[in-house]
Amino acid sequence: LARFLQPWRHLLPYGALHHSNGVRGMFLLLFLCLLFQPINASRTQNQWEASYLHLDQETGLGGQVVYDVYRDEVGCVWIGTDMGLSRYDGYGFVNYSPGDGLTDSDIFGIREDSKGRLWFMTGNGIPCYYANGEFHNPLNDAVLKQIEASGFMSAFYEDKSHNIYLGFWDGKAYKIGNNGKVTLLPCESVCRILGFSESEDLGLFMAYHVNWVK
Repeated sequence: LARFLQPWRHLLPYGALHHSNGVRGMFLLLFLCLLFQPINASRTQNQWEASYLHLDQETGLGGQVVYDVYRDEVGCVWIGTDMGLSRYDGYGFVNYSPGDGLTDSDIFGIREDSKGRLWFMTGNGIPCYYANGEFHNPLNDAVLKQIEASGFMSAFYEDKSHNIYLGFWDGKAYKIGNNGKVTLLPCESVCRILGFSESEDLGLFMAYHVNWVK
């Protein structure tokens, strides 16, 4: 998301990319509304006259709190909220809930892999992704059924070999190989997975936060 917005960083309110998820989401949603509206071609005294559309629950947005916004490869905008997932195509919303195959109503993050699958970072940690017009979850996907985690899904990463890594707030981290094999990665006994990174020389790095207990 930060990479997508980088060319327009100077147009965003100061600190918009660094606020909490809910506040940041509101800034980003307003900014994306501008992208879908035409800019008036008339320019007077070095000032552009731009129009924008305010999107909220009254116009069809699924939830009141926005956690994340992602624009996919075909141009649709996916919005993670406290009441499920909303997809905006520039004309209207389509809203999705656990009744449609999502595994949670709180969608804190949206990531897209090299196969065009949209992965959702859920509050309860149950994995879920969208592909070919269908939500995949542990009830209908044999690979996801092997992942046993609880708590917030806090990290997502795809390496150069197209292996998928999922990290969770309960300290578990999984590798989904490009062949579909699922592996539980070793981690410290009490930790929270914060993210993954990759080095050509040293391989995969996993960042975690240790919860010190007496």
